[in-house]
Formats: sequence, structure tokens, C-alpha cells
Amino acid sequence: MIEKIPRAELKVMMLFWDTDKVLTSRDIVNIMSEEWKQTTTLTLLSRLSKRGFLEPTKKPTHTTYKILIDKKSYLEFATSDFVKNVHNDSIVSLVDSVNKEKIGKDELASLRAFIKKLKK
Repeated sequence: MIEKIPRAELKVMMLFWDTDKVLTSRDIVNIMSEEWKQTTTLTLLSRLSKRGFLEPTKKPTHTTYKILIDKKSYLEFATSDFVKNVHNDSIVSLVDSVNKEKIGKDELASLRAFIKKLKK
């Protein structure tokens, strides 16, 4: 089952999702070295593995990580959770909260097409 993950773990997962390949612990530590110490990065990888987001495979010199939960599945879960818990299951409330400025013609057309698709 998918669960909500903290922002730091989400940042690591976004790196995996954007790369869309098996990465090593060394790869991740190097990429994140400006933001976090090695121990922090390794802790985040361990947590993501325990949560079932990544599958670690230990090698003699490093560990590789394979994505187990894809980006689309997590975004669907996180968005649904946000709408349910913050907007009381109201899509209207969600749209209203992000519509602080006028919606462009293209976005409005996309929304209309989406609503039309939902009605079918």
C-alpha cells in the first residue's frame, strides 16, 4: 500500500522518477552531496526501501535501487489524499484554491475536456 512520504524522501523519489533507471547509492549520494551529508542520503534511501518505494540490491562496493512505486501512482495517491484531507473531498474547493488568477483559454479548454470526459 502506498503511503505519504516526507518532503526529503519525496525529493529522492523525484530524482529516481525523473531519471527512470536503476541508480546506485553512490549516484544518489553524489547528486545530493550539495544538500545533504552522505549519512542523511543513505538514511533516506533506507527509509524509502522500508516503505516499499525502492528495492535495494547489495553489491560488494555499493547498493543499487530499483523503483517499485511509479510516479503516476504516487501522484494519484498524494493528490487524492490532499483533496480528501485538506479540501473535504471537494474538487471545487481545490480548483478554487489554485485559481487566484484568471485561467488561460488553453487551461480552461483542458478543464472543459476533462469534465466532459468525466461525464461519460
